[in-house]
Amino acid sequence: TEVKHTITNTGNTTEGDEAGELTITVKDNTPSDEVKPTGTIKVDIYAKGATPGTDTPLATNTVNVDGSGTTTIDIHDISTAGIPAGGKAVVTYTEESVGNNDTNGAPKVTDNTNKVSVKLTDPNASDPDEAVDADSDTDTFNIGTLKLVKEQAKAANCDAAVGSVTFQQAPLNDVEPGQCVVYRITATNTFTGTSLTDVTIKDLKSNWDSKATYVDNSAVASVGGVSVTVDAISTDTIASIDVGNQATLTFKVKVK
Repeated sequence: TEVKHTITNTGNTTEGDEAGELTITVKDNTPSDEVKPTGTIKVDIYAKGATPGTDTPLATNTVNVDGSGTTTIDIHDISTAGIPAGGKAVVTYTEESVGNNDTNGAPKVTDNTNKVSVKLTDPNASDPDEAVDADSDTDTFNIGTLKLVKEQAKAANCDAAVGSVTFQQAPLNDVEPGQCVVYRITATNTFTGTSLTDVTIKDLKSNWDSKATYVDNSAVASVGGVSVTVDAISTDTIASIDVGNQATLTFKVKVK
């Protein structure tokens, strides 16, 4: 997601033409390795009366996002001429869900809300001739992801139809040797406006093969086919999961 903030110099003199006079801080207030500002932050400076995005800026420069989560930009480093009276500075940064992977290699986001503040610091803000019409804004991002839920159900009779068993996320404590467990993994697209493409739902056999064996031909995908290898059970590549939609992988194992 690309975010823009416009800072307007409403005073009578140039701001930021001296080092340290005017700084912008972009701070990740809920830092994680999953959702954060990434890449570079761009600052465009425009003359009085210019239209950002249409007219050519007086100066343009970029600063790399600081890995600490707080990036401070001195306007003097963008342009030694600063922001002219009546002029504007447009700050642009990108918020990205960079994701981590769970044990099955699927994207995982543990905190779906991220807040980033953009703050302007002006040591001379008390002077009416050097007023800058900005202080601090906070951007809030609700991040979508591919949500995976793994459930299990007891099947005392391994031939029981999948539709006849009751799934739960809690562990099963009453399954005896020779009985079966039915696993169901549901992938849900929780984005608000993006279809997910080329999705594969996979479960590693190492999650359970020390205590159970795969029941041949039991794997079923709600979309497309399945693949069973020495190491994993997975769906074939699912071309697309639309917003709010789901796809599932279901299979059985027999307890040793």
